[in-house]
Amino acid sequence: MKAELDSEEFSNAIKACATIVGADIDLLITAIEKGFVRIEAGLNSSYIYHTLPAKVKEGGKIVIPLQRLMGIPLHSEEITLRADTEKELTFESGSFLGKLKAGGYADSIIANRPDKKFKADASMSSDMFKLALSKVNFGSAIPGAQMGIRIQTGEDLIVSTTDQYRASIYKEELAVKQDTIDVLMQPDFLQGVVGKVTYPEISIGVHRGIFHLSAGTM
Repeated sequence: MKAELDSEEFSNAIKACATIVGADIDLLITAIEKGFVRIEAGLNSSYIYHTLPAKVKEGGKIVIPLQRLMGIPLHSEEITLRADTEKELTFESGSFLGKLKAGGYADSIIANRPDKKFKADASMSSDMFKLALSKVNFGSAIPGAQMGIRIQTGEDLIVSTTDQYRASIYKEELAVKQDTIDVLMQPDFLQGVVGKVTYPEISIGVHRGIFHLSAGTM
């Protein structure tokens, strides 16, 4: 495997994986000769993947513990990833050259992939979704008592929450009517994931009890 990709996009993808799945996990990095690198992580039915554009000179894959990647110093706009075997990853950023030992198993990550490719049920402006979440984000009267954030779509985006003592609701008309979604999500999870979104549009969906969110390469 040998691929060159944008350092900032690579760093953001790693941080998003840590936010959604956890820092103590393994990442499967796959260089695909069509011109992109896929970074994916999965654990306990949580799964995330990023598809990043890259100059792929040789395809391949390797599993690396996420915490080891978090410490990679980035000294230039591009980072080069190279793995002659599936046992060691060499990376180069500017004048910095380093190596990381592989660890973990690809099969355990792949096992958390969704059974089907989700079709987005509702799409909207990322700024609208972030604003809606911020409007219902409040400190609970009793720590841990907030009962989740309810997200509903259709003709409107409706986001609401309560901690049994007070309630907050935000409603905004969508430019185009979307499929109906009615789902309750953990506040910390939503705030952490959506905070990583930089793409102008966000898509969400629910399938067989699994919540799906996509934005750009994520």
